[in-house]
Amino acid sequence: MKSSTSRANSCLALILTLVACGPGASDANTATGGAPASGGTSAADGGAPSTGGTSTSGGSTGTGGTAASGGSSASGGTATTGGTAGSGGSSGGATGGTSVTPTGGTTDTGGRADSGGSSGTGAGGSTPGGASNTGGSQETGGNAGTGGVSNTGGEPAEPCTWDGAPSSSDGQGQLSCYWFSQGTPNNFPECNGFKTFCGYCGTETGEKPADYQYWCPGEYIQDHVPHISTPHFAAFPQGFFDSGMLCGMCVEVRYGGKTIVATVVDACGSCSDAGHIDLSLSAAVELNMTEWDANPKSGVTWKAVGCPVTDDIYASFNGNYKGQVYFMNPAYPIVSAVAETASGTLEGTMNTGFWMFGGEVGGAKVTLTDVLGHMITGTIPTADEGGSIGAQFDLGCE
Repeated sequence: MKSSTSRANSCLALILTLVACGPGASDANTATGGAPASGGTSAADGGAPSTGGTSTSGGSTGTGGTAASGGSSASGGTATTGGTAGSGGSSGGATGGTSVTPTGGTTDTGGRADSGGSSGTGAGGSTPGGASNTGGSQETGGNAGTGGVSNTGGEPAEPCTWDGAPSSSDGQGQLSCYWFSQGTPNNFPECNGFKTFCGYCGTETGEKPADYQYWCPGEYIQDHVPHISTPHFAAFPQGFFDSGMLCGMCVEVRYGGKTIVATVVDACGSCSDAGHIDLSLSAAVELNMTEWDANPKSGVTWKAVGCPVTDDIYASFNGNYKGQVYFMNPAYPIVSAVAETASGTLEGTMNTGFWMFGGEVGGAKVTLTDVLGHMITGTIPTADEGGSIGAQFDLGCE
């Protein structure tokens, strides 16, 4: 019995000794600091009681244990956030024993699949940010999808013309240039500047130097005309103008390997030949009609074409009288104008560039017909300075 008691006491003493030694052994193991807790290997970074202890903060089941926070699957595990690569450890979580420190895995937090991988979450991967889905050449910014040459930017269509449209072939055409201060009237109340045969109000800046010896001083004088769709304008031979029925017509002129389009806004009293077009200085400069080559009579071709309009037709009044109307900026020349007023229908007739209705038509509905047979209905403005009629001809050739 004594022997048994003595043996029991010995065992108890041994157990108490082991209990007393246990924490010390554990501290020795975790003082090196598991890699996931702070990444360090010394007691300062990963000491047992503070950050890497087995039971207090980094134990296997408390905060940094295998399953709770630093385990292989909960928060610091291999698959989710803090596993193999998350903090530097392979699988040891917060305490990160000596056997897990060296690996510093490559799969979870810093790996390709979970956080920054090419297919996991897609932060930098090819699926959300790759070439095919978001920034690819076909889906959003490709040549064929939205910016393709064939879909939106093909070759420009041939300008429309019509039966009986004026034109001049090589050997018959002739070009010259002019500017407003050569003799365009500038004493009409509706224009604060010059007024052309077709009723357009023009302005001019600059002047020709006294010693300038060439004919087209385009580098010194700039003329401007509103309510046209082309950067250039022109004057048509007055004797072939049909009383102004060709006002607003566009002409495509070719010379010296270059092509321009100009809007007819004026009549040329000195152009005795039907093939003679008097061009604005800007058009002459673009066609290289400079120095002594200012009046070419060979190599010149031109033809009437539809105008590249983007705005509605504009109406203004001759001498501010609302019974005489200029229609500007038509896609094609106008051949008929009929106004519907409170007192009845008034049919306009062409008279030196303006349509004369025989009564005031401000605010009236007007139906216009062009050389191709297109018909539109708009409203003649009431303001003295004129305005848009709110309509434009179809740009189609038929």
